[in-house]
Amino acid sequence: MIRRRRGRPGIALAALIASLGCSGGVRGTSRVGGCESLLVFDSDRNGASDVFLLDLDARAVRNLTPGDGPGDENRFPDLSPGGAEVVFVSEDTLGLGDLYVVGTDGSGLRRLTREPAFYENPAWSIDGEWIAFERGTDEGWGLFVIRPDGGGLHRVGPPGADLFHPSWAPDGRRIAVVTGTDNRWVAGILSLDSGTVQPVTEPGLGVGSVQWSPDGATIALDAVVESNFDLYLLDLESGRLRRLTRGRGVDARPTWSPHGSRLAFHSTRDRGASVGGQERWDEFELYVLDLSTGETDRLTDNGFLDAHPDCCWPALGGARRPRG
Repeated sequence: MIRRRRGRPGIALAALIASLGCSGGVRGTSRVGGCESLLVFDSDRNGASDVFLLDLDARAVRNLTPGDGPGDENRFPDLSPGGAEVVFVSEDTLGLGDLYVVGTDGSGLRRLTREPAFYENPAWSIDGEWIAFERGTDEGWGLFVIRPDGGGLHRVGPPGADLFHPSWAPDGRRIAVVTGTDNRWVAGILSLDSGTVQPVTEPGLGVGSVQWSPDGATIALDAVVESNFDLYLLDLESGRLRRLTRGRGVDARPTWSPHGSRLAFHSTRDRGASVGGQERWDEFELYVLDLSTGETDRLTDNGFLDAHPDCCWPALGGARRPRG
């Protein structure tokens, strides 16, 4: 097994505060318990993968899954609206695991699912009443939703459909997904009312992940073009696709700042490590892109895998039951 090089596990917190804008407030909302100053990500800086919380106001980093955690690898964190809790996947060395939730103060760890399977990409609904996620078993993969207390588990979407990387619309009635067959992956929108999926990108664009904007007008995505993963914005009204990055390495997993002016993402663009003379493609670091200027700032620089960032949105009310 190739071991990642050890480095200084520091975060450029000053750069985060200045450039990410998570603590700058959300237009038309009041601040909820410091929510807009929070960012979560997973990292193997302690050996195995753990979930970390950045509090930008306090300029502090907290490991939310210290020690062994509930499993060997803790990944794919997603902050609840309001920032009180984080849902994540905890898995063993074979990749089998379950969903867990933990408070952003490190307390209240609880297990949501009790059927060991392959779980990925949990995502809170905007009202905080549901969590969508992927689950893979011997029968295939499916998109499911569950209550934060572990109740209400059911599958959504067309029977047998491959739906990945869920991201809720602000209206709570639709979920952006990656869907397709035979490696022809596109962005789509799942209606929880009708249970149908409408593709919104062409098959020639190999979409990797999607993230709905806070105002509901745009989907940020990463896609393969010319052998590179780059970031794009899809305007849902016009269908216009705007390319944001263009370069070497992988730019992927965009997540919106609360006010929608910036994207945090992970990337290998500045990878410097090599093993046996070969460049490493799996040493992600965190970055932030200012959508108005196009400028990109590097947020972490430590030789570890810092990945899957997620910003916090304010909490809203009004629970709905997903159908589909």
